[in-house]
Amino acid sequence: MAGASTVIASSWRVEDNSTQHLMSTFYRELSKGSTVAHALRMAQLQSLDAEPRSIRSWAAFEVFGNGDLTVPVRTSLRGRFEKFLHKF
Repeated sequence: MAGASTVIASSWRVEDNSTQHLMSTFYRELSKGSTVAHALRMAQLQSLDAEPRSIRSWAAFEVFGNGDLTVPVRTSLRGRFEKFLHKF
C-alpha cells in the first residue's frame, strides 16, 4: 500500500466469479463519477441483491485510505478490464 492513497482489498479469499461480478459493477460505478467508497458500496449492494445468501462473496472487500477519491475511468479501459476478468 506504500504510495497508494486508496486501496481496495479483501479480508479473506473470495471466489473468482463473485469477484468478477463485484469488480465489474465497481468499475461501472467509478466510470459514472462515483467515489471509491460509493462505487464499492453500490457493487456490494448489487451483489447482495443477486445472491442474498452469499455474504462471504461481497463482504470481504473494504476500502483503505481515501474513500472519497474519484477516479476517472475511461470506458475503453473498463471494457478491457471486464474482458480480462471474463477469461477467468
